[in-house]
This record gives sequence, structure tokens and C-alpha cells, in this order.
Amino acid sequence: PAGEKGADQAILVSGESGAGKTVTTKFVMKYLASLSSRKAKNNKEKEKVEEKGEKKQTIEDQVLQSNPILESFGNARTIRNDNSSRFGKFIEMQFSREGTLIGASIQTYLLEKVRLVQQAPGERNYHALYEMLAGFTEDQLEKYFLSDYTAEDFKMTSNSGTYDRRDGVEDFDTFGELKEAMDEMGFEVELQDNIFAIAISCLHASNIEFLELIHGESSEIEEDSPHTEAVLKLLGVTYEGMNSALCSFKIKAGKETHVRALPKEKAEKGVEALIKATYGALFLYLVGRVNSCITVKEGGGGGRGKKAVKKAGFIGVLDIFGFESFKHNSFEQLCINYCNEALQQQFNLFVLKNEQDEYEREGIQWNFISFPENADVLELISKKGSGIISILDDQCRAPGTTDKSFANALYKKCTSHERFEANHRQVGALKFGIFHYAGPVEYDTTGFIEKNRDELPREATELLLSSTNDFVKTLAQIISNPDGDITAIVAGGGAGASKPKERKKPPGPGGAKAKAMSVGGQFSQQLTELRVNIDRTSPHYVRCMKPNDQLVPDVFDEAIIAEQLTCAGVIEAVRVSRVGYPQRYSHVNFVKRYKILGLPELKKHSKGSNKKIKPCDVLVDAIVRQINEIDPPSEEVMEKMEEDKANDKKCKNPKNYELSVFGLQVGKSKVFLRKVAYDMIERLRVRKMHAEAMNIQKAARKYIAMRELGLAIAATKKLQSQARRMKAKAKVQVLRENFSSTIIQAWVRRHSDHKQFLATKYALRWMQRVHRGLQGRKKWIALNKIRKSIIIQKYWRMHIGYNVYEAKKRSWNTLQRAVRCHWARLVLKELKKNAKNVNALGEERDKLRQENARLKQELSEGRKKAREEAKKEIAAAKEAAQAAAAERN
Repeated sequence: PAGEKGADQAILVSGESGAGKTVTTKFVMKYLASLSSRKAKNNKEKEKVEEKGEKKQTIEDQVLQSNPILESFGNARTIRNDNSSRFGKFIEMQFSREGTLIGASIQTYLLEKVRLVQQAPGERNYHALYEMLAGFTEDQLEKYFLSDYTAEDFKMTSNSGTYDRRDGVEDFDTFGELKEAMDEMGFEVELQDNIFAIAISCLHASNIEFLELIHGESSEIEEDSPHTEAVLKLLGVTYEGMNSALCSFKIKAGKETHVRALPKEKAEKGVEALIKATYGALFLYLVGRVNSCITVKEGGGGGRGKKAVKKAGFIGVLDIFGFESFKHNSFEQLCINYCNEALQQQFNLFVLKNEQDEYEREGIQWNFISFPENADVLELISKKGSGIISILDDQCRAPGTTDKSFANALYKKCTSHERFEANHRQVGALKFGIFHYAGPVEYDTTGFIEKNRDELPREATELLLSSTNDFVKTLAQIISNPDGDITAIVAGGGAGASKPKERKKPPGPGGAKAKAMSVGGQFSQQLTELRVNIDRTSPHYVRCMKPNDQLVPDVFDEAIIAEQLTCAGVIEAVRVSRVGYPQRYSHVNFVKRYKILGLPELKKHSKGSNKKIKPCDVLVDAIVRQINEIDPPSEEVMEKMEEDKANDKKCKNPKNYELSVFGLQVGKSKVFLRKVAYDMIERLRVRKMHAEAMNIQKAARKYIAMRELGLAIAATKKLQSQARRMKAKAKVQVLRENFSSTIIQAWVRRHSDHKQFLATKYALRWMQRVHRGLQGRKKWIALNKIRKSIIIQKYWRMHIGYNVYEAKKRSWNTLQRAVRCHWARLVLKELKKNAKNVNALGEERDKLRQENARLKQELSEGRKKAREEAKKEIAAAKEAAQAAAAERN
């Protein structure tokens, strides 16, 4: 039973999103694991698990390493928190009789699967999707068809336009922690690849496009899309099978089966359902795999490779969602607030029961304390037949129902309930309100039916079962039987798993199970089991408070804190405690704290012979007399006290009735004080301490003043002599400083003037050099121009002279040829005259031929020589012109 020594314990961590529940849970787990490690070391029973013969891992480390895995796949950034747990979990840390941690078990509640396909602005999808994109190597990116993609390219990760975290945590670093945790938890490399492949297949599936056919009445998957190819290969299915599963459904009519096509909109809804179901099954698989590694088996055996140690007890740590009230509240908020209502009721009963038990145990007089009851809210939500969840389940089981029909059923059955609200505005908008213990919340019924059903079409389940990947088949088994033993499925599935056993056909259109449990029903059942587990333990409560809504440090908003305290029921618990006896001290501590108020009585009692009266009773009587002198009770109060005392025939301690008038009661081991009595006693104590302190201070001040007077006289004389000495030294120092400053100034001025002179001298020399260089360059440029003009003139005159020479040479040649021709004609004429005989003619002919040949040879040689000289003259003229042009440039 709760409260007994050695009983199982439970630590319930609650608070709104962003208050630090996840971090607090990790701190609690680390603290308990640290205590276990210290205990095991002292007892020399440290349990170690050896993995692959290389690394030894303690069970404490394995339990702690489950956090990074579940956080990556179950946490996400929300508007209020960068690492918000989107599921509830109850961690049962199991201990041996010696106090060492021997294992753990994790139970999860209500994973928010709608986040996979829809995120609000400023929020992200689950961390694992971004971590894989940031942490994969180039080979892994190519393996999972991600080489050309980032988070901005997938619909699942780009709906909200938010890709990073505000708390400075990098996805690359958390991916490294995820890999390390998987390695230490014993996840094989092949299993890790399968887990990553399923998560990445969900990313690609969100980008699958559908083509409309036959005027929009049917559709098909775009086969050429790279995302389609990636999904087919990662899931191990065929295009025909996936197209048939998502774009059509089967209807059985007797022994016949008819196939009907689905329009594009319903096919896209089918993809979303497939993504949510696959990722949800993957998350359940991870939880089951973690449990199989760290849970103590029934019969005392340990987990994977563990030594058999008998489980003696456990400490449960509950990290659950806080009360939520947003601008738009849906089915998830109803379940979360229902959970908070149930836990608040358990908290109320536990606090009141503890108060009553302690009063009974101490034997004091008390009256029943009124406490706010929220059973009617729980009845409104979960009552069979007329509760909201029951109505929702009925609507989900009936064919052709919609959110509107569900809303109408609510208005019809729940309007008369005092905790239910549905005004004209809400009815028109299909909304309703509930007056929770923490305040009213308005819910929108849109999507209630679909979210509560959370069905995956039978064809999609059959598609996963037809996969060539055994890991995908294992997930299909989990989807088909989510209420089954996940750990058993995990033990027979996963990487390298055998072929799954034959099972019944999965639920779906045309073949749905009649008693398939809805999400609301499943969550209600889990919540009932959780309350039973908590009731079997001794609970402890941790309320996490968020200091501000800006997520910044060092800012404390009192209004926000007060609102959270109200929502958590803390203020109401404090009120109940104040109505009773909020202040309580053990007898020893009471005497130790307040003995100053009854020192004479206590001294008299210690010297007396009556030892049956306890010092605490003596002190209480003395205090009551002082209170009675200051503020005596009225006659009506005393009369009522006497009347109650007379009516109570079972009263074992009548004195407590008299003390209760003053707000005190003495129990068997404690003294109980109401707030008024506590404040009065504290004022008496402070007043008494102030009076005694004044007496002590008076004597102490006199002694201190006399001692300080003698010291002051001696110190004054010493100070005067020192002052005169210092004054003389100061005067001498001033004279020395004046003399030294004069010398320093002279040297400083000399140095400054000398430095200025050298600078001026250097500047003048530099200016002279620059000026002389400028003048010299100008003069050289003028002389260079004259030299170049002389060269140009020389070549020009040479060119003119050469042309004149050539013209005269041609004239001379012409004249020579003309003269030679004239003399030749004269000789020919003479020869003709003399050529009267044949011999003379022959000889003359031969001579003429020889002369003609000689003249031709001389003419050709002259021409050749003239051409060569002309070429030389032209080349020289060109060179001269080029040189002149170069000099001009």
C-alpha cells in the first residue's frame, strides 16, 4: 500500500509545454541511476553487459540511453518549446532488493501522429527527420535517395517553413547522439539501416504526386517521379501494388469482390494515413525494442545478456502532457485534458487522504475539509453511453457519419450537463466547450471522426505485408495488432526476421473488425491502467513551471506562474492545507524553535519531580497563556468549543479542544498549527528575540564604545604625527617635482624641435629630388624628340635620293638601248649591202646570232641585278619607316 516502507514509488512530473518536464524526467532518471551505480559499487555487485566482446555497458547507462532514441522520434519543436515530447511516457525503473537498478520498462501514450502531415507555423516535424538529413554521410544520402534534397524539398518538413531550433541545438550533433545511443542499446547496423529507411520513406511518400483520370473520378500515382521510385525501393513493394492500394479499394458483395477507383483527394488522404500508420508502428517498434533490451523478464531473468536478478520493486517516472488550451483545440487536446482531469482527481484524493491519515494517526480533533471535485467532468468525457468518447466511438462505428453528425449527437446528449457548453455561435461552428478544473476550453469537432478512427485501409496494410523487406512486414504486424505484445513482435521481427506468422485479415473498408478499438477508447484504457498503477504506488509530485512565454532566461512573469499553479491544482491544495493545519513540527523541533517563549516554565519543569508531563506540553501551555493575554477568544467561540467537547463522547484528548480554540493541537509526535496561530507564535518569538537582542546589543555596544574610545585617542596622536610628517614630505616632493619638471620640459622641447628640424630637412631634400628628376625627364624627352626627328629626316632623304637614282638609272638604260639599237641598224644596213655572196651571208648570220645571244644574256643579268637592288632599297625604306613610327610612339 502507498506510504508503507518498501512500497513501489511513483514520481509524477507535470506542467505545460516548455516548462521542463522532459529535462526534469532525465534528471530524475540520472539521479536514480547514479544512486544505483553507487550502491552496486559499494556492494561489489556492479552489473555489466558485454557487447560484441569489445565494449562493456552498464544497465544504468542503457536505461539512460533510451532517452535520445525516444526524443529523436517522439519530440518536436512547438510554438512553446523546442524539444516538446509529443507523447506521454511512464518509465518503470526496476530495482533489486539491494537497491541496484536491474532494468526498466517504458509505456507510451498517444503519439501525436497528425504532426507528421500538418504542423502549425513556427513548429517542426519530429526531430529524427531533420537529424537524418543533417547527419547522413554522402554514401547514406545516395543510399536513401537524398543526394539532391534538403528539408525544404519535402512536404512533411516544409509545411510550416521552420527548419531549425531556437535553443541552439544542432541536428547534426543530436544525430550523433542518436547513433551512439542505438549502438549502446545493441541496435545492429542492419536494423539501424531499416529504421532510417522507413523514416526516409515517409519523407518521400509525402512528395508522391497523383494524376487525375476520367474527369477526376479516378487517379494513379505518377510513376516517373523520383520520390515514387525511392518509396518503392525503401519499402520493398511494386508500383502496381502501391498504385492499387492507394488509388482503389475493394468491396465484397457475397462471394464477389469489386474494385472501385478513388479520386485524387482520397488517394492523397490514403498516403497520409499510410505515413502516419507506418511512422506510428516504427515508434512502437522502437519502444518495444528498447524494452526488450532493458526490461527484467518475468521469473527473475534479466534482459539481453543480463544476469538473472530478482525484481524487488520499482520507481515509476511519469512524463505526461500538461493541461492545454489553445486558440484552436482538437481531438488531441481533448485526450490530453482528459488525462489531466484524471490525474488531478488522483492528486486531489491522494492529498486529502494523506491529510486525513496524518490527523487520524496523530489523534487530533479535525473536521472534514471540502475539496473541489471533478468527477462530473470525467463522467462527461468518459461515461459509457453518454460520455463524449463513447459518443465518438459510436459515431466511428456507424457508417456514413461525419464530424457534423458527431457534433449534433453531442448537442443532443450532453447539453444538459452543467460542465458542457454549446451556445448558438458554437453550434453554428460545430464547436463545444468543457469547464475543466483549470478553466473552460473550447473544442472544434473538425477531424474528430478521422483522428479517432485512425484507420489504415486494408489494401495499404496488405501492401506492407507484401513487401520483400522483413522489417516492413514486422511493422505491418504492429499496424494490424497495435494492442498486442509489441515486445513479442519485436523479438520475432526486425532486421533478419523470419517470415511473419499467418494472421487474420487486417481491418479496413469492407472487412473491418466489428470491435476494433478506437484511439479514444485505447487511450481511455491506457489511462485507467495508469491510474491503477499509480494507486498501487506511493506517489510524489513534481510541478514544472515555465517562467515566461518568450523562452528566455532571467525573466519571471508572476501572472504566468500564478496561472500555471492554478491549472496544476497547487493553489487549491495549498488552500486545503491552510484550512487544516498547514504548519506542523515534531515535538523536539517545536521545543527547539519556540523554547524562548517558555524558558522559565521549562526550567521549572526540569527541576520538578513530575516527569510524566512532556516539555512540549509545558511549552504549549505557556504559549497559549501568552496568546490568551494578547487576543483572548470570544465567549461564543468558547461556548461552541464546550458544546463540541460535550458532544464528542469518543474524545481521547479533551485538552486539544481547548487548544484548538487558539489554533493549536498536540498530537502523538507532532504539534499542529493553523496559520493564525503560527503567525501569532512567530510574532511572539520575533518580539521576544528582539527584546533579548536589544539587551545583548546594549551591553555589547557599551563594551565596544569604551574599547574604541581608548583606541581612538592613541590612534589620533599617531595620526597627527603621521599627518605632519606626510605634509612635510609632500612639500619637499612638490619642490622636487617642479625642478625635475623644468629639466624634463627643456629636454622635451629640445627633442621636439630637433625632431621637427630633421623632418623639415628630409622633406626639403625629397622635394628637391623630385623637382630635379621632373626637370631632367622633361629635358630628356625634348632631346629624344630631336634625335628621333633627325633619324626620320635621314631616312626620308635617303628614300627621296633612292627614288631619283632609280629614275635616272632607268633613263640611262633606255638611252643605252636606243643608242645600241641605232648602231646595230647601221651595222645591219652595212652588212646587208656587203652580203652579196652565200659565204659572207653565213658568216654574218653566225656573228649576228652570237651577238644576239650575248645581248640577251647581258639584258637578263641587268634586269635581275636591277630587281635585287630595288628589293633591297624597298626593304631599307620600310625598316626606316618602321623605326620612325616606333620613335614617334
